[in-house]
Amino acid sequence: MQETEMTVADKKSLRQSIKNSLIIGLLFCIALAFIVGIIPAVMFFIGRQLTDGFVNRGLFILGLLFIPYLAVSWKSLLKFIDIRRGKKISIETSQYEIQKTKRSVYIRTNDNPKHRFEIWDELVPLLNLTRPIKIEVAKISKTIIFISNDNHNLLDK
Repeated sequence: MQETEMTVADKKSLRQSIKNSLIIGLLFCIALAFIVGIIPAVMFFIGRQLTDGFVNRGLFILGLLFIPYLAVSWKSLLKFIDIRRGKKISIETSQYEIQKTKRSVYIRTNDNPKHRFEIWDELVPLLNLTRPIKIEVAKISKTIIFISNDNHNLLDK
């Protein structure tokens, strides 16, 4: 395990993932706010009176619906801190195994059991289990930047 500086390409890939997650999360929250705002607007145009406390309940529901956006934003904040610090961890090992669970697939190094990284299902057939693997991970967010058996990044495929 070795700590190194991030390259421009590494920082660019992290920025792209931040943009994608924040845009999708923001669109989701706007859609939820729009749905919560439609009911009072329809009631106003129909001419019906809203019950007492409807706005308070609506704002409470809207606040609860923003919690998933905060979870997405937290991961993006950690990626932003990684970009600012510019540090990544490089791991090269020949002793590793792939663990499949119900929800995801992990690579775990036998050298250090703490090193367990979640990967995509599509990467498993591309990995050669008999050859050493190189993994580069952002230091704080633990986002995989580079994974390969040689010098070609499998995340780019």
